[in-house]
Amino acid sequence: MKTIKHIVLGLLASLLFAAGFARAADRVDLMASGITTTQSHPGMPSIGPCAAPCDDPPPDEGP
Repeated sequence: MKTIKHIVLGLLASLLFAAGFARAADRVDLMASGITTTQSHPGMPSIGPCAAPCDDPPPDEGP
């Protein structure tokens, strides 16, 4: 009977431990997403790699 009690308590402790880690991971995800949105500049448009072509030669300055 004592062994069964220890097994049940061990399983319960493991489940509570896993639930605590899952809850902490959700909080860390929310904090990380909050950090990335506050550091971005909403007024500045994002410029992608195709905004300015790099293969075109510079314009001629004339004679």
